[in-house]
Amino acid sequence: MRQKRIISFVLLLFIVFSISACQGGGSAEKTKPEDSQSMAVTDPSTGETVGEAPEADLAVTPEENAEGWKAHPDVGFKYRLPVDWLELQDYIDIYNDGDPDNPEGPLHNAIIYDFLETSLIKRAEEIIGDDALSDDEKFEKFAEEIWPKTLKLMAMQLFRRDAFDKAENVEKLTAFPHNRVVAAGQDYVHIVSWADKDSGRNLPAEDRGNYNRLLDGAEAIVGSVQTAKPASPAESLEKIKNLTFNTVSLDGKPVDESIFSEAKLTMVNVWATWCGPCGQEIPEIGELAKKEFADRDVQVLGIVTDVVVSAEDEDAAETAREILSNSGASYVNVKLNPENMNDSLMRHIQVFPTTFFVNRTGSVVGSVIFGMRSKAQFLAEADSRLEMLGE
Repeated sequence: MRQKRIISFVLLLFIVFSISACQGGGSAEKTKPEDSQSMAVTDPSTGETVGEAPEADLAVTPEENAEGWKAHPDVGFKYRLPVDWLELQDYIDIYNDGDPDNPEGPLHNAIIYDFLETSLIKRAEEIIGDDALSDDEKFEKFAEEIWPKTLKLMAMQLFRRDAFDKAENVEKLTAFPHNRVVAAGQDYVHIVSWADKDSGRNLPAEDRGNYNRLLDGAEAIVGSVQTAKPASPAESLEKIKNLTFNTVSLDGKPVDESIFSEAKLTMVNVWATWCGPCGQEIPEIGELAKKEFADRDVQVLGIVTDVVVSAEDEDAAETAREILSNSGASYVNVKLNPENMNDSLMRHIQVFPTTFFVNRTGSVVGSVIFGMRSKAQFLAEADSRLEMLGE
């Protein structure tokens, strides 16, 4: 099941369609007794025996992010994109595939990179700029006119071990001609896959050149790959340390991670203007921020995910301001900055609203809250986090 993660020129569609409201993360799967003999796998492309991915925290530091490193804990991959991939990102369409909730499906999860030729990019821009179309209609047009015409580039795929063992060969399993098995355990097999340049032979000359440049970087990406056992979005969020970002408030004032130092505890509420449960809980969050939280040195930070920093359309921002004003909520709410919030935060968000608490340094305290809560419930959650801090 294809889920959009990001298209560089489609920021709002990323928000609306990559993350479903009121849907939880993947459920835990039953594991089989460990058997070191059955776990051994030989990578057919190199003849090397590969072992199981470790339990590891795949995080990207701000310095690594600037160098092109990407991490997807829910898939269990971390890797570095070469310069050509960063320069040609407008031609790259990134999305999720797989079904973590279906233990019978062969693909648990994946990050897929597709190539968009110039004509598709122009058509996508036309669709996005068509004010006569609703968001649903724009999505339908992408599904009809854009995504079926993209070319496969590369994929970081996490297959269930049973499906891998039963597959006739790796190529049929992955649907890619080039594959590297980089880790294999009792539950999952990590495979990096990439296309052949021959797939772009019918592209216009300039697009074909860009497609080939991207594929020239495949081996470098493979060489940088680090793997880990997949972590659920909740597990990934709870492991966040020293969260960093910079963006602006709905009023246009700069806001970054230094805001966390202004209180013992910050409750971060991630919401969207189109999300009914989000709007229902905001009045009570506003009351908490003014009274009970203020007495406890706890503050609230809202992140409005469908109000994007670089978007020219102010309709969503005005809607967000109206929701907050009508709710009597005066705490800081910020716009989404995809450039520095996608990798650090948004890739972990699959439910609206999502709420979590961080300490003065931006490290998550306690478990993540998925879905709407009452004033009393939020107050109890805050008190439990304060006890964890020992303050």
